[in-house]
Amino acid sequence: MLLVSEVTITLPGGRTVTAIVTHDSVGRLGLAAGNPACAVFKASSVILYSPIRQDAVILEKGKANAAATELDKYLKSDKAKAVIRSYGYEL
Repeated sequence: MLLVSEVTITLPGGRTVTAIVTHDSVGRLGLAAGNPACAVFKASSVILYSPIRQDAVILEKGKANAAATELDKYLKSDKAKAVIRSYGYEL
């Protein structure tokens, strides 16, 4: 049985901070989805990077390449987006 919870706070601007917190602390602090919260760091350094934007394009020369068009179609699908999000990436 797990004795901890993963707690994520969304910061202004959309970035998130995630921490592992004991179940006792979650209850004591009244943490619940949708409730406002703040975070205090016990660390010597915290760096929040802006997300890296990556795009995929098909060049003119590749328009006739069936594999390229299928990959592009897949990357735009809900299934691919779910896989990408499951690895912690934002879209």
